[in-house]
Amino acid sequence: MRKYKLFCFPHAGGSTYLYCKWNKLLSHDIQLIPVEYCGRGERSREAFYPNYEAMICDLYEKFNNHINYGDKFIFFGHSLGAFVAYELAKQLELRGIKGLLQLYVSGTEGPKYHYFETKNKISHLSNDKFLKEIEKYGGFNEEIMEDKESHNYFLSILRNDFRIVETIPKQGYIHKLNTDIFVLNGAYDLGIDKQKVDNWTEATNKTCVIRYFPGHHFYIEKHYPHIVNLINKSVIKDVNVR
Repeated sequence: MRKYKLFCFPHAGGSTYLYCKWNKLLSHDIQLIPVEYCGRGERSREAFYPNYEAMICDLYEKFNNHINYGDKFIFFGHSLGAFVAYELAKQLELRGIKGLLQLYVSGTEGPKYHYFETKNKISHLSNDKFLKEIEKYGGFNEEIMEDKESHNYFLSILRNDFRIVETIPKQGYIHKLNTDIFVLNGAYDLGIDKQKVDNWTEATNKTCVIRYFPGHHFYIEKHYPHIVNLINKSVIKDVNVR
């Protein structure tokens, strides 16, 4: 029986496919649980979320279906997934649910700049203008973008995910987690301000480690072995402490 559960949350427009190849490198003590959002993959028949709060409610319910009393687990999220992971971690603490060993947030700035600042809204733009904006992130499959049917399907998912980001409600404070946070980013990500990344240190009462990898927003596709190695080491450290 595996001792830890790793919940992985995709980026905007992403699916569980991003994390499937991690299984081969993960410690045998870790069970990989890639989380699928509504409207894609195995949940393609389900309607898109109307807003961020509905998304969090749905994913909290899915999390509960996988967890048992006394389980230890880890959250990893990239881009949109980073804030989903942080929000779920916060909700668990507020409900007194323990077991979160570490939170990994990737491809994003600190929570202050999502909860307090006015966001640059792009989900309403025409297809051409919208695609021009998301091209800044890079990493999207060219074959999908060239095939009209796949292109339209992917674009509808991506547009809705950006709309979800735009509905993140503003809050008057940053909840400090009682969990170690690892912040991972691409060193050449043009959408990331390193000073704003440092804001993650204000989101925990424990250790916050910030690390940069060579690459842009989707550095994760090339450097996932190093990320998995970090997670494996954290589990080994926890086992030794126990």
